[in-house]
Amino acid sequence: MVNQSEKVIQKYTYFLDDGTPVRATLNVTFKEYKTVQQQLQEINFQSSDKTKRMVFRDGDSLWFLASLEYGDPELWRAIAELELPPLS
Repeated sequence: MVNQSEKVIQKYTYFLDDGTPVRATLNVTFKEYKTVQQQLQEINFQSSDKTKRMVFRDGDSLWFLASLEYGDPELWRAIAELELPPLS
């Protein structure tokens, strides 16, 4: 990894009587550069698949599922409105 200064802004804030600057503030921006190998090591190769399977039993309800999955039982309509494949 290499850091390189990208931008420097210098502002003088205090001067001697003869005009010589004796105090300044600097704003410095750095840019980080990584090799291809370093970038590849940081990639998360895990699947983002969020597929879930749940078996409904007698007495289970959509509001119960909404409560489990979304933390809000009132969101049961979002589940009911899904176009799910027919049960085989």
